[in-house]
Amino acid sequence: EEIRQNQLQELEKISGWTSEQAKEYLIKSVEEDVKHETAIMIKEMETTLREYDYSAFILNTDENQEFEKKAIISAISRGVDGIILCPVQKSKENIEFLDRKKIPYVLIGRRFDENSNYVICDDENGGRLAALSMFKENKNNITNNQPYRNYSFLLFDNNSCCIDIG
Repeated sequence: EEIRQNQLQELEKISGWTSEQAKEYLIKSVEEDVKHETAIMIKEMETTLREYDYSAFILNTDENQEFEKKAIISAISRGVDGIILCPVQKSKENIEFLDRKKIPYVLIGRRFDENSNYVICDDENGGRLAALSMFKENKNNITNNQPYRNYSFLLFDNNSCCIDIG
């Protein structure tokens, strides 16, 4: 919460916006990024599947475990060869259901501790590489205040000191 407040205060100071305007801007920015990334990911998956003579159909579960279960059952009833799933992470129940039904699946964007197949982005390493690239260009005053818990983030001060906070 403290990090989010710092982001809002910094945005208010830089932009001259009110707190509410800054908050609205940040929310819309995140929503647009997610929409854009999701659209690109879906397009690329569909293109690749088509190359291998597979068809794709997409079901939105709105981060709801019950909707996810119904979507899985619907997909199985259509005779799918496998499922690509961005799972709700409240429970492993739906993943265990797929295992019991012996339906091949790949998790995207998320994973559980099990030995499931998954594809995720390495945002932490990507951030490190981006920061190092900026250092090489003598851009030394960098901050990434990640508003989510359980993520590491980097802080760089004007003396090019890197502090890794986990």
